[in-house]
Amino acid sequence: MGHLHLALNHFPVVGLFFAVALLAYGMKKGSDDLQSASLWTFVIVAVLGAITYFTGEPAEEMVEHMPGVTEAMIEKHEFAGTIVLILMGLVGALSIGGLLYRKKNNALHAGLSKGILALALIAVLFTLRTANLGGQIRHTEIRPVGAGAPGAGESGYETPEEEESEGDGMPEPANK
Repeated sequence: MGHLHLALNHFPVVGLFFAVALLAYGMKKGSDDLQSASLWTFVIVAVLGAITYFTGEPAEEMVEHMPGVTEAMIEKHEFAGTIVLILMGLVGALSIGGLLYRKKNNALHAGLSKGILALALIAVLFTLRTANLGGQIRHTEIRPVGAGAPGAGESGYETPEEEESEGDGMPEPANK
């Protein structure tokens, strides 16, 4: 199941961007069909987001003992993922409400579409942060400056000063 988390984690991010763009374009053009398509996309993205979230624990078990991976990094990503799960769940639920409203009234409620768009834009910001935190777990090149190379010190990171002070990488002689 951990592999499923790694395979699916890009779909909610990209899907959310696509759905936001589609909804905004549909609203600008006044197209209920485009807006409905975006609402269906939000529902699908919410489901994929939930699957991604609930496969996170098995993914954690796969990487938690790898060099350079810390519990703190995983916990930050997990907490951010919980917020995204809630936001995407709300966007998905409101989208279902919008689709049901359209089915009953043969039109979308403009206020609901605007509310979904606003909430989805907030979800985009949190999703990007969550994705970045998740990426930092295994991609050292996107870790903040000062996070350094994995496998050093208690935290698993060296500061740039520590890296520079290591010289040629050979052990220091016993008698200086």
